[in-house]
Amino acid sequence: MQLSVLHDQISFLTNVRNSEYTDAQMNVNLTRWAHLLTTEVLDSMDGWDFQFDTGTDDLEKNVREYTFPSELLTIKKIQLKLDGTNWKEATLFDVSESGIPIASETDITTNFNNDEPYIDMGGRSFYIYSGTITAVSDGIKFWYTEEVVGTNNAGADITVFATDTDKPNLAESFQRGLVYGAAKDYFQRIEMTEKAVEMDRELEKIIARMKDFYSHRVADRKYRMMSANDMSDYD
Repeated sequence: MQLSVLHDQISFLTNVRNSEYTDAQMNVNLTRWAHLLTTEVLDSMDGWDFQFDTGTDDLEKNVREYTFPSELLTIKKIQLKLDGTNWKEATLFDVSESGIPIASETDITTNFNNDEPYIDMGGRSFYIYSGTITAVSDGIKFWYTEEVVGTNNAGADITVFATDTDKPNLAESFQRGLVYGAAKDYFQRIEMTEKAVEMDRELEKIIARMKDFYSHRVADRKYRMMSANDMSDYD
């Protein structure tokens, strides 16, 4: 639903609007709760990826460090097209586990190759350990989850709620959690502790139902059981 509807629901719970609790103030709190609830969803996901996306970047000649997309929240995997044609899965490793010299470009190309590349991630970037890197257009591909809160009226991803027509990404049945969170913020501000606690209890109920929902979006996998006779070829 649009933010204008969420604003009305917040006003219904708090019985205030305009100068006492402006739409802009509500948007700040709705944004914060949307980010928090998104991490709750990601923590409970099964085979269904919430806010999943892919992206590409160019490989640059002799460049080993690259930055992640700005909206990236968690990374699923990275593939590299180091020879300009074939995609290779990049294996994650920590430099502290290498046990080999990696201080120079010569060290790296001596101990790594382009058929089995490795990456080390930290902060907002990752470092490639492979053979010599040449320039390859769109030679990096990411699979990741986004740190976005919703979409604007044009359907573009947004990281901050700003207008009445913005829409959260959470399933509509759980957007009430954003309302409870923003109402809780107001009651805490004016030191209405009992009302804040009430909002918190309602919010926790929403979170519990939401996590259960997102943990079962993919039906359980079915496995074919084999009889002993079926396995005779493996004796």
